[in-house]
Amino acid sequence: MRFSLVIDALNARIFEFNAFLASDHQFPLVRSEDNNSYFEGFALPWNEQVWPSKEAFGVYVFCFANYDTHPKHVIYVGKASLQVMGHRMYAHLNPLRKSKLYQWSYQGTQYELAALIAIPVPAGSPGSVAAALEEYIITKGLNGVELMNSTGRRK
Repeated sequence: MRFSLVIDALNARIFEFNAFLASDHQFPLVRSEDNNSYFEGFALPWNEQVWPSKEAFGVYVFCFANYDTHPKHVIYVGKASLQVMGHRMYAHLNPLRKSKLYQWSYQGTQYELAALIAIPVPAGSPGSVAAALEEYIITKGLNGVELMNSTGRRK
């Protein structure tokens, strides 16, 4: 699978983060075969795309690739702590909808959005814990994966 390295690295960070939480409030690990956590269908028409866990609060990860000139995985990690993930995903993807080219530029290279990962907040937990997991992932980094973003605001 194309993003197994990203999934393995994310799961390692989720596992570490879960050690700080009571067992009934731990985040689920990402599984590529689970439609609630993984999606690769950006070639589908907009109205046929089914984004994972879009009605939940949580952390979402856009997985980008450019195998022609830059053979590494680049990701964007975002949080949905005040609004559900579908709202945040829509805010990022809707401007690209008409062109059907889900591309972002990063360090002078165009990357194609190839997969979307969702890590929903566990039932009974406040949406605000998504912010903590997002910052933990970004701050610690992911082995073998380059992050487009960092914590905080840049001025």
